Amino acid sequence: MKIKYFTLIHDYTYIIVSCLLLLCMVPAGCSFLPGKPLVQAVSVGFCIDILGPEEPVFTKPFLTALHTLEKKRRIRLAIQTSHFASEYKNALENLARQNQVVFCGPLFSRFIMQVAKEFPETYFVLMQAIPEDVLTISATVPNLQWILYRKEDIAFLMGQIGSYFPKKASYWLVTDLPSKNPIRLYEETAFTKGLQSSAITPSTLEWPIQKDSFEQVDFASPNQTVSIFCVTEGAYVPAFLEWVSALPGENHYLLLPDDAWNQVHSLPILGSVLKVYTVPLDNIIQQVSSGSWQAGLHYMTIKNGGFLVRLPASFWEPSLKREIESTLNFAYDPEK
Repeated sequence: MKIKYFTLIHDYTYIIVSCLLLLCMVPAGCSFLPGKPLVQAVSVGFCIDILGPEEPVFTKPFLTALHTLEKKRRIRLAIQTSHFASEYKNALENLARQNQVVFCGPLFSRFIMQVAKEFPETYFVLMQAIPEDVLTISATVPNLQWILYRKEDIAFLMGQIGSYFPKKASYWLVTDLPSKNPIRLYEETAFTKGLQSSAITPSTLEWPIQKDSFEQVDFASPNQTVSIFCVTEGAYVPAFLEWVSALPGENHYLLLPDDAWNQVHSLPILGSVLKVYTVPLDNIIQQVSSGSWQAGLHYMTIKNGGFLVRLPASFWEPSLKREIESTLNFAYDPEK
């Protein structure tokens, strides 16, 4: 019996030591799944601008998406926050020295191409903006890409949601783009198509609001129809909400980008469109790890999964909410 007992202890000791040795052989930062090869986590840097990590339009949702990948051990994340605009270039350079790919938001657009050329072995991604000097630098920058979320796709989805409003309404597309900007025309066209009715002619409201924009509209009149405001960009939502709240009458409803949802406390929301940051992130991390980098401009659209829709249960009846969710057209084609 003693011999068998010793043998049993010996066997268990051998198994435990073997397992420990096997774990030591797995490199740090790697993920291991049975039947799959070891995958090295990508080192990622993220530059946060002077608005801070809680900025709701871009930084906070994008940071959440990065942390999701970090929890899955697909990336190793390094973050640098700039407290002054003069620190932006140094922040990009510092993260470029330590990481395979560096992400940043619109306020870094002035320096991104310059730094990308200084660090050709590091990949760079500018989100929701175009590099300021992209038109003046003739040579391509093969390690840089910039990603835009197409505004017209947001307007198209919002138009569809608004078309289900059960009463007669006036529809206003709110934009910060001047009338000569071609993207504004794309937005207006997409919003009209989303409304799906030749009987509805939406109007465009340019932000900041001009004093004479509503001279002919008496919001306090009992005969005034419901006003539905469609806002595709979250940056100016707080100021816009203050303006809408000051309007006479009570029949004012909102269609907003999802990052502005929590900023509304008194006005009713018909729905919102969410930018899905995990979609481009997954794609970019795969490009870095596989060596299949795609430089230049890329659009996030309805077709490639860049957007989701959220409808408040507090406004829509459950049956109508299900109908809207099941019939929304996520196949907007601006060419048709």
